[in-house]
Amino acid sequence: MTRTREHAPEYENRGLWKDFIFAARHDININMNHAIDNDIILIYHTVVAQPIAQTEGASEMTNENSKYFSGLLNKASKKQVAVYFDSKSLDEIDMTVKQFSQIGTSSFARNTLIEEAVQKYLVDAKKFLLDEHTIDVDALIEIERGKKFDTVILSCNNEGSFRDVFIDSQCWWPCRISEDRESHLEFIALYRGGDGSPSAITHYAAIKEFKLEKVNNEKAKVCYFKEPPKELPNKITIGNKDGVFFRGAKYVKLDNLLKITKADDIMI
Repeated sequence: MTRTREHAPEYENRGLWKDFIFAARHDININMNHAIDNDIILIYHTVVAQPIAQTEGASEMTNENSKYFSGLLNKASKKQVAVYFDSKSLDEIDMTVKQFSQIGTSSFARNTLIEEAVQKYLVDAKKFLLDEHTIDVDALIEIERGKKFDTVILSCNNEGSFRDVFIDSQCWWPCRISEDRESHLEFIALYRGGDGSPSAITHYAAIKEFKLEKVNNEKAKVCYFKEPPKELPNKITIGNKDGVFFRGAKYVKLDNLLKITKADDIMI
């Protein structure tokens, strides 16, 4: 919940309004949520950092502050997460942040300390799980991510192969895709990046099955289509991406491909 100046009176008596402004400047929204009596503060990392809403008295905001908060809207999005602290932990965090700010050359925000601590814990925890229990957290994440995507984008560097294989034969190979991924895929799309090609994704097809077959005296995984490939509503150009971006398989949602026109907007 984002607080604005209209909420200031309820916090001014507790000396919290200044802390809220500080948090807002450092991409944190604080929801006191009437939990002050319990010495618990709920901290949100905003999905998209929100500027303090313009209400009565907002005209006092300087041009510099206005530019700052407008700039926050263009920052990379973050997923929302809530963290609860007891009074002792919160005091330790705030004092640590204060000391870093005093000895450093720039301000040090509370969320910076929390993010760094979480990252260090994850590095140590993942190493422990891998070394002691042979559990590869990163590999498990990749498997879970694969379940979210229904389309694979592969690349083609030969226009003749695109016409003869993808369009006419209604299949494609080689498909370097793991079995874990296969079971969640419904569509295949092709980036055409060879000489004389449009350097774009232009077509997609519904997947019927994958088969391991001998092709040109080599064993390869072949993807067979349910029906003839369809042309995308909009040609998806390379945009600001480099051609090597499509050298490996890219996994996406078909809904995403149907709406975009540049590879920059592919959500993987």
